[in-house]
Amino acid sequence: MIEKIITIGEKGQITIPKVARKKWHLKPGDTLKLLIMPSGTITIQLIRKTPEERVIDVAKKFPKINVRKMWKEIKKEREFER
Repeated sequence: MIEKIITIGEKGQITIPKVARKKWHLKPGDTLKLLIMPSGTITIQLIRKTPEERVIDVAKKFPKINVRKMWKEIKKEREFER
């Protein structure tokens, strides 16, 4: 379990602590779901992308990439999920 105290910024933003970003391989553009319980508990869940969405992301990053390289990138992404 990771427990950190965070502060809400002027624009209502929070920063996910580095230790959590590293553990869950979070990066800019990842989608998170915020769950607010009636008890006041707030939970943040990572929304995983589908394989198709990951292919699209890789294709956008490397417009001239060949298919073999694309699948290598997807394989790297899958390794992060384990």
